[in-house]
Amino acid sequence: CFLIVILLFIIACAQKEEKLAGEQGGTMVIGSTDLPTSISPLAPSMFGSNEILDLLFMHLHSIDPETGKMKPELASSWEFSEDLTSIIYYLRRDVEWWDGKSVTAEDVYYTYEKMIDPKTNYPNIAKLRFIKKAELVGTYAIKFTFDRVYADLLTDSDIMAVPKHIVEKSDDNFGQNPIGNGPYKIKEWIYGSELILVANDKYYRGKPPLDEIHIRYYYDMNNMIDDFANGDLDLVLNITPTKAKDLEKNENIAIDSRPGNTYTYIGWNLNHPFLNDKDVRKALSMAINTNKILDEVFAGIGVISLGPLPLSSWGYNENIEPIEYDLSKAKEILKNKGFQDRNRNKIIDKDGKEFVLNIITNIENSDRVATLDYITKDLTALGIRIRTRTLNTASFIDVIVKREFDGFIMGWSTGAKIDPTIYWNSDPAKGLFNFVSYANSVVDSLIDVGVAMLDRKKAKKIWNEFQRIVYQDQPYTFLIVSNNVSASYKRIRGVDNGITLANAY
Repeated sequence: CFLIVILLFIIACAQKEEKLAGEQGGTMVIGSTDLPTSISPLAPSMFGSNEILDLLFMHLHSIDPETGKMKPELASSWEFSEDLTSIIYYLRRDVEWWDGKSVTAEDVYYTYEKMIDPKTNYPNIAKLRFIKKAELVGTYAIKFTFDRVYADLLTDSDIMAVPKHIVEKSDDNFGQNPIGNGPYKIKEWIYGSELILVANDKYYRGKPPLDEIHIRYYYDMNNMIDDFANGDLDLVLNITPTKAKDLEKNENIAIDSRPGNTYTYIGWNLNHPFLNDKDVRKALSMAINTNKILDEVFAGIGVISLGPLPLSSWGYNENIEPIEYDLSKAKEILKNKGFQDRNRNKIIDKDGKEFVLNIITNIENSDRVATLDYITKDLTALGIRIRTRTLNTASFIDVIVKREFDGFIMGWSTGAKIDPTIYWNSDPAKGLFNFVSYANSVVDSLIDVGVAMLDRKKAKKIWNEFQRIVYQDQPYTFLIVSNNVSASYKRIRGVDNGITLANAY
């Protein structure tokens, strides 16, 4: 079965790619609340979207959204060794960086070396773990050798290259002044306000259809929706379900809502003296009315989250038994753990300490802010004193990294490839975003086995068990998986596969 899949990949990459066609010209103005602090394949965002990179840099290959097949990009073709432990990518010879210098295999090799360099602190380093070595086999050819055969060799060796001649001279500033090779180039970047892209006339598939793309960044979604409703924006990305409900009343606006791949959660600091007990964490989850949050904050557009894999994931466990809302039972659990209101001030305490939780979220995300209000009311009813803070994204991330919280509301996204190492591995060098200090050796082992699996049916069993254990441990209170919702005016074409930045070409 695996060999057949490999052959299909090889056949797909041998197909000649069509030049970009269709109407040319015009400017598209897009609204987004996802503000990038850096634009570089060496520093992809772990807290927001990376779609902007796809407009500015080329993958070696990508998945065609219409056919689901792998298609070539920077690599015109590739071939596997007979034992399937190595891949040679043959690059196009007609791709240039924006400064006119040719893109070569040396750029890909240099990028790989930068990614595995600990000094880079590349967030997706885990995906490179099975690559034993990379080597140049020609000016336009690079070979990756793996230490095992598994299902994601192509995916894991898909290096989005950066220009060696630029990065080695201005490493620290590249994310603020990037030079790419994709369909669009940066014309102007007004940090925190607007990013203006212009069509790359030298793009290998021809000039993209739009002359310019203006991406306007908003700290307040309400302001973005107002500008969109007034016609100042052509489309808006990742809007809240409640805003979508308001916009759909306008007959000129099309709403795109698809099952989501991001789960919203409360991450608990497991170093907190009360939160290191999973029964206590279960009581907190039991006291939060997630159905009410789904209905009233997310307008019912989504599903309840049942662990670190969303319903849209192929590895999702359909047999998870949800923790139902039950305030009385939650109180009983805490009472059995020694919590009582000894001071008669409506705040429970234990060992002379009141149960106080400091919970934070980022102010730009109105859904999370509203969710925080609901959680505050629910946990207050449980007898816990809740102190809340809403911070701008930069401050929010800083506080999380420093572990200066008891709980935080955020969301993680999952892709077609399942590799939760960075969020759940107990080794700090691997679990770079394990901010809650979760440690479970069984989970570590399941992740290591799951990512190396060749048989997807067997891998699904591994991920089912991973999801079951993490949900049982409740290091997070898993809240909602909302739909991905965006909106555009009906005059905008080419959004049949969803409203994303990728639709721009």
